[in-house]
Amino acid sequence: MTFLRRGLDLALATLVVAVLLVGLTAYLTPAVHGRALAIRSGSMAPAIPVGALVVSIEQDPATLEVGDVVTIKLSAGTVLTHRIDGIVQQDDRRMFRLKGDANQSSDPVLVTQDQLLGRVAVSVPMLGYLLAMMSLPVGIAALLSIGALLLTGAWLIDDLTAERAARARARRRARSIDDEALDPYPAPAALDFGHDGIRGQP
Repeated sequence: MTFLRRGLDLALATLVVAVLLVGLTAYLTPAVHGRALAIRSGSMAPAIPVGALVVSIEQDPATLEVGDVVTIKLSAGTVLTHRIDGIVQQDDRRMFRLKGDANQSSDPVLVTQDQLLGRVAVSVPMLGYLLAMMSLPVGIAALLSIGALLLTGAWLIDDLTAERAARARARRRARSIDDEALDPYPAPAALDFGHDGIRGQP
């Protein structure tokens, strides 16, 4: 029972810390000209798996190098995070050839500087799922429900533990009373051998 209680405490603490971490990251990254994103495909696995949280920070395109992981915005509005596989210089503009680590070939279209949203500075596995949930009302409701369920479980375990302890104390008292009632030979009174004779001491 104690092991289960500790497990619930750990799960609840982990959930609270993760929510605070993701929330603060999403809130503070715009202050440093960045954005927090959830990875929804496996094209960058294993370096950045599905469900990872990435933080992309705006950076001067002239400072980017082959091997950097960048986030871009495609013409359809889709946001994509891939690694720079090559750089093409056209007049005073740089074009970037991107490739997902898990893909066999590079992306078919070169990326312009205007499409760049930033370079990936941080990647944390699994927390992208939490970011995606926190961006939707139904996801927030689900997180609150999970937290409430963990709290309820902890309270139930505390109640059960207290009840079991009370029953154990009651059984010990009952056994003590039964033992006293069944003792047919009570201890004799002590005798005092004084000058005036023998007196029983209660």
